[in-house]
Amino acid sequence: MRILTFTFIATIAVAIVTLLVALPSGGSVRTCDRVCLNGFVDRYLDALATHDPGRLPVTRDVRFTENGQRLELGDGLWNTMAGEGGY
Repeated sequence: MRILTFTFIATIAVAIVTLLVALPSGGSVRTCDRVCLNGFVDRYLDALATHDPGRLPVTRDVRFTENGQRLELGDGLWNTMAGEGGY
């Protein structure tokens, strides 16, 4: 019984440590409220309309998909978008 209790406690401790290590540090978390999100959407649509994905503030390893297919950022809709509509 003691071995089971020790094993259980050790398993829980390892799980907690793993979760704590996986969490981002407090200094690296950025918040983005509604105004921030609206600004990002505006920038995204502007970049789409001008066919210029380089205007987006994204990381180098960003993933872009259309209809479940992974594409390079700048392919797909980026080539055919004629302009912004109302949203």
